[in-house]
Amino acid sequence: LEKREVIQFIELGFNQNFHNSSITFARQRYSRKDRFPLLYASENYAPNDYYKVIVYRVIETGDPKAPFALDVVQTINMPDPDKNGTLYPHCFYDHEGDCLWIEAYSSDKKENVYTRYALPKFRKNTVVDMGEPLETFRLPRDPKTDQAIFKRGNRMYQVVGYHKCGKLRVIDLETKTLYKNVDLTSLGLEHEPEAVYFHNGDMYITFFQEDKTAIYKISPEVYE
Repeated sequence: LEKREVIQFIELGFNQNFHNSSITFARQRYSRKDRFPLLYASENYAPNDYYKVIVYRVIETGDPKAPFALDVVQTINMPDPDKNGTLYPHCFYDHEGDCLWIEAYSSDKKENVYTRYALPKFRKNTVVDMGEPLETFRLPRDPKTDQAIFKRGNRMYQVVGYHKCGKLRVIDLETKTLYKNVDLTSLGLEHEPEAVYFHNGDMYITFFQEDKTAIYKISPEVYE
């Protein structure tokens, strides 16, 4: 497995007390001149009074010590989870379908609830609401803490875990079933994975421990 180093930490900034659960690059750029597309970051917290998706523009600063900065360019209000009978929702961007998915616990905490929404149109410096759901399905919940999710093709990849636990859940979207449940710690990786994503066809999983971040490239036989 290949280990990569992080070049910069960037504070999201809008509320340090809230828990960020998912960050995903979109396809659309704020400006054609921008190096990076829009960044969708989901926040959740209890009690259910602040559930939003914050859309950022990534700005290149020209400072070699802090080469990037973030600017909030849109806010999307997630539906009230109380009305949906769910807890602790977080949203992630589906860059293949231009959709937003919300993953949450069922009210009894026994299931994960996955709901797909059409992506609200991006308009600069606006606050918008998500519309009606397009589809919903449920799976038995892993008792460990949910972290980030990334969708690729007909599968979702979700990392879960805390303390001395780390798992990768692979969800088949055609059958709405759990395809794989991989114990990452048994592979010699660190515990509590924070993010999973694909880049140039390869999977990467990020871990954050003791004020250090490590990003590992994952072999396809682990998740395929």
